[in-house]
Amino acid sequence: MARLDAEIDRLYGLPLDEFTGARNELAKRLAKDRDTDAAAEVGALKKPTLAAWTVNQLARQRRADVDQLLAAGRALRKAHRAALGGSGGDALAEAARDERAAVSAVVEAARELLDDAGRPATQQTLDKIGSTIHAAALDLEVGKALEAGRLTEEVEPAGFGPLLTAVPSSPAAETPRRSEPKKPRAEDTRRALREAQRALREAKEVERRRSRDANEAEREAEKKRGEAKRAAERAAAARTEADEAHERVAALERDVAAAKGKSR
Repeated sequence: MARLDAEIDRLYGLPLDEFTGARNELAKRLAKDRDTDAAAEVGALKKPTLAAWTVNQLARQRRADVDQLLAAGRALRKAHRAALGGSGGDALAEAARDERAAVSAVVEAARELLDDAGRPATQQTLDKIGSTIHAAALDLEVGKALEAGRLTEEVEPAGFGPLLTAVPSSPAAETPRRSEPKKPRAEDTRRALREAQRALREAKEVERRRSRDANEAEREAEKKRGEAKRAAERAAAARTEADEAHERVAALERDVAAAKGKSR
């Protein structure tokens, strides 16, 4: 089991274009060894999307940035629990800012990683990466998947994530006029929740459209790569057959020449 786990971990660390071939090869080897359960498990592994693959590589190559992100997420969850108890509004706003800064740092690391890999760091891809690492900071299960570096697709933040990004800093921190009365905390929270829910609905619609377009483009690219590979294989086979035919003709010409020599 430990050996299989290491093999699977190796798959998710490979360049994206090598994943499918290496996965199939591993599944065939396991099947040949009659480890049918492991072969089925490996064969069912899904190829990561570009965004998920990038996040997986960040977990391997930019561990310090990822650890800082997860630490900021833990601090944010703690501050959120305190705020729900009626205290720590300033701490929540500060923790949210720290988490957003950590997300930005990891997204920038992702941009560098994509450039090094020769992959286009489009805004759409970076948005998906940002969404995924934000979700990892807020959700323990997603955070564990990030640490393992085995994500197969991007993840959208859930729970209190959208609310946190919309929570303003406390009125006292924003204005020097301390004589002005503070608005009730419950009113601020309800307003922030309404704004966050509206922003979330809009963001989800944009994400759905972008995800659909990206999936179609990736499928088309994968199809073209497959067609190119099959065309290359057909060309190689045709060349082999042509070479064999040429050798056959040359051999027959030699036979004919030899027969003519004997008949004289």
